[in-house]
Amino acid sequence: MTTTHTARRRAALVCPGRGSYGREALGSLGRAAAGGERAQRLLEEAEAARRARGGEALAALDSTAEFDPARHLGPANASALTFVGGALEAELLAARGSLEVVAVGGNSLGWYTALAVAGALDFPSAFRLVETVAALQEAAETRRAGGGQVLYPVVDEEWRADEGRREAVERSLEAAGTAGGAVWRSIRYGAYEVLGGDARGLDALRAALPPVRHGGRDYPAVPGRHLAFHTPLMAGLSAAAREALADLAWAAPRLPLVDGRGVQWRPRWADPAALAAYTLGTQMVETFDLVATARVVLREYAPEVLVALGPGDTLGAALGAVLVEEGWSGVRSRSDFLERQRGDAPLVLSMGRPADRARLLS
Repeated sequence: MTTTHTARRRAALVCPGRGSYGREALGSLGRAAAGGERAQRLLEEAEAARRARGGEALAALDSTAEFDPARHLGPANASALTFVGGALEAELLAARGSLEVVAVGGNSLGWYTALAVAGALDFPSAFRLVETVAALQEAAETRRAGGGQVLYPVVDEEWRADEGRREAVERSLEAAGTAGGAVWRSIRYGAYEVLGGDARGLDALRAALPPVRHGGRDYPAVPGRHLAFHTPLMAGLSAAAREALADLAWAAPRLPLVDGRGVQWRPRWADPAALAAYTLGTQMVETFDLVATARVVLREYAPEVLVALGPGDTLGAALGAVLVEEGWSGVRSRSDFLERQRGDAPLVLSMGRPADRARLLS
């Protein structure tokens, strides 16, 4: 008897950060948990931990009829929804078994999800990390400390580098510093730069950046309820997190991890103490470079497809812009990318898009 084996696609998983759980993501945790017994158990573990810490039930948040920014976007809820949603989806993909996962990365909060997906932290420990950091962020918000962020596009409508916009970002950073503000690059996010700073710095950035319209939206834009993540303004939060989480049990990952500098953490060889130091220290106070993450994933692991985990569908365009910058597989513009996406071998599949999700889980 001859047995036919279907070749698994080489895939890299990329986990989204805060801001990915929006109106369109309502119900996504429930759908993921219903997809498998293991995913259901993970959600139950998360709910038990939330109850023990006095947090609102994730199922209740996820099943509301209307998205409530005041309720859903606060750090304690947004962080948990984002982390658990991504972790459940990774579990569903693992159970399906149709992908050979060659690397895992994430953007900002998505790094914590990546730690769990790759096995550097078990699920309860990673969730405790997420909840602890979120609580510290809420405390900083209450004190009106920790600054904020400004978002600005650095590509044109075809996702090609726009040198004028990139120079405008450099000039704005200089102008804000001259005005006495504290500003830094927070996140390099594909087609966008996310700049973080204190109140004076943010005012100076908004004044210095030329208004532009990109993708149907006006910029510079200010993300709601975001501190100046990945800047030195998070030093106090980082120190508190290290103290509160000193007993976390870190391990070398089971799958290759690529962090927010493009540094690789390999199975068996990664130093757990160094991984903890990066997660609770370096990445909190230095730029998180998703572009570097994706570039290293592409160049070092050559996946056939990048799978953007949910919740939401915020990573697809960001990853597409990196593919354009790299000229990956002949993709040199947004039009090239969209044409490739319509074919039989798309380069990015997003769990937050129903058609992509069905394709990945079929």
